[in-house]
Amino acid sequence: MRWQCWEQVTAAAGFAAPLGTPVVEAAEGSAELQPWRVYLDLRWLPLAGRGWFQPDLGLSLGAVLVRMTGTARPGYAAAEDLVPAFAANLVAGIEYRALDWLALRLDGWVGMTLPGVGVRFADRRVTEWGWPLLGVTLAVAAGW
Repeated sequence: MRWQCWEQVTAAAGFAAPLGTPVVEAAEGSAELQPWRVYLDLRWLPLAGRGWFQPDLGLSLGAVLVRMTGTARPGYAAAEDLVPAFAANLVAGIEYRALDWLALRLDGWVGMTLPGVGVRFADRRVTEWGWPLLGVTLAVAAGW
């Protein structure tokens, strides 16, 4: 949901669900990760109101919940966890406005989670999730 606060500034709230389930594997077993994200962003539109293409640049802040489900090999115990983290991202996008009320958007973002979400097997950390945090979205936007 995006709101144009002023001529060159928009504010948005969004939710992202996992489309896939990344898997981390090691000698002790494997873990499936499912990241869920809720965020607010504020963007500057340098060409607001001019032309069909509208670039924007901004900052996104939000929360991430990573659900981890482990599968253990013999001799180890499986575990499940839900890990919360704060997420900060720089965002950039471009919007093609086919009509006044219909647009196609392409957005990219880069940032990180604080604290980092670590995946542990036994007593060792095997990987970090969210350092850096990268994403690309393609969306159809309808407005009024």
